[in-house]
Amino acid sequence: MVDCSNVHINGVKINFRNNGSNNDGLDIDGCEDVLIENCDINTGDDAICLKSSLNPCKNFVVRNCVVTSHTSPLKFGTSSSGGFINIKVENCYFYDCPMGAIKLQIVDGGTMENIEISRIKIVNGGSPIFIRLGNRGRIYTSNTYTGTNKINGEKPEGATVGSIKNICIRDVVAEVCYADREQDKKATYKNVHYKSKERTGREKAQAGSIMITGIPGHYIENVTLENISISYPGGGTEADASITDVPEDVARYPEQFFFGVLPSWGAYIRHVKNIQFKNVTMTTRTPEKRKKIVLDDVVGFMNE
Repeated sequence: MVDCSNVHINGVKINFRNNGSNNDGLDIDGCEDVLIENCDINTGDDAICLKSSLNPCKNFVVRNCVVTSHTSPLKFGTSSSGGFINIKVENCYFYDCPMGAIKLQIVDGGTMENIEISRIKIVNGGSPIFIRLGNRGRIYTSNTYTGTNKINGEKPEGATVGSIKNICIRDVVAEVCYADREQDKKATYKNVHYKSKERTGREKAQAGSIMITGIPGHYIENVTLENISISYPGGGTEADASITDVPEDVARYPEQFFFGVLPSWGAYIRHVKNIQFKNVTMTTRTPEKRKKIVLDDVVGFMNE
């Protein structure tokens, strides 16, 4: 749906996981006053995806949905020039999502603010929370264009850097797991070959920590994570713990695993102002050599 208002999507079932390489569930672009509820969605690519090619996504409620996706059950972006304002997501169940669960992204300008995500359960997922302020800088002349041929772009494309602020994520229980190798082999759009039982760098990166990152000179601001319980698989090595060069990838298409294995198993936070962890519990199921939390260029971190 593009540039719509007063939208109610209720009780829709979508089963579309292995039918192609870009099989999203619901793409809502530049709409306002939207209610999505009681949906059952199974997709290969993004399941519930808010886009903002030209106009903002504004005044949304997403609730009571059961969602599984190879890529992400819930995503804002990548198209972001109009922004995402006043969005609530609550009481949803996300499962079998090996490339991550919650992805909030501003990379083409625009403002993301006043986002509330609560009462979410994540089972058998990849990285649980990925918040990214980047500078791909795409200038849109029409809606919903993604330009995947520029997925590895190295330079911003001209739009000004946007902003992310006032994000609250609370009451989340998550089980982070490594991807199912057999499922990866079955997916028609993957070309993954496993030669050993040892986990690959990509597998480790997909089952990574919380990642919240802006870019140099542009901070994500005012983020609260509250009443969060996350179980990670563990298994980080001494070599993983010694990683110091996490790429900025300012203009690159934003997938968390593109940053590689992170030096933290719980949370990696960079270029952020005013972030609070309130009653955030993070554990590992097997031994870990990495740090629990790594902060880089963070102003005002509170861990209660």
